[in-house]
Amino acid sequence: MIFIAVYFLPSKEGSTVAEPEETTPEKVEMSVPEQVEKPAPEMPVVKQVEGDALYNSKGCVACHGADAKTPIMPSYPKLAGQNKDYAVTQMKDIKSGARNNGQSVVMKGIMASVSDAEMEAIAEWLTSLPKEVKSDATLAAKGAALYNNKGCTACHGADAQTPIMPSYPKLAGQNKDYAVAQMKDIKSGARNNGLTALMKGIMASVSDAEMEDMAEWLVSPM
Repeated sequence: MIFIAVYFLPSKEGSTVAEPEETTPEKVEMSVPEQVEKPAPEMPVVKQVEGDALYNSKGCVACHGADAKTPIMPSYPKLAGQNKDYAVTQMKDIKSGARNNGQSVVMKGIMASVSDAEMEAIAEWLTSLPKEVKSDATLAAKGAALYNNKGCTACHGADAQTPIMPSYPKLAGQNKDYAVAQMKDIKSGARNNGLTALMKGIMASVSDAEMEDMAEWLVSPM
């Protein structure tokens, strides 16, 4: 009996072996910091300015008209209904100087204050506007035939307003003087921005008289 008592005595008192401490849920919470999901910082709200308001405030209205299709001079383009991608590209090219032919130099100073986002907004508004395309029985039949024969339909569509790519311009209803000026500048190389290089080879075979005829038809295609 004495042997048994001595044998078990260390297990009851005086033991130097520490038993593992029981971990309770409360202790786990105290030992591990609670992960609190913090709300993401709010992004600054950018006020979206409507394209028509920008068109007016940036001064576009002065040259191209309040409706974007009654420019003050026939050598200025009508912008209403134009493809958005094409419009944005031209604004960027005028701002950077990549396009500097004709009257575009007048726009360079204006575009300097127009951001890329504002160009997108203006172009979005322009493309939403209806184009002014008139039909007339007295259209220049020669111009229509030339438009087809010279291969213009391949890129700009048979009706001159359904180009194969949004980066190509709609030509229907454009001012005659402006259309002629652009054809001449592309032919001479005075305008060489964007995709005009594709047209340069085509325009090499088009005479000034033929440009006039085609532009006459483009004013109000059938």
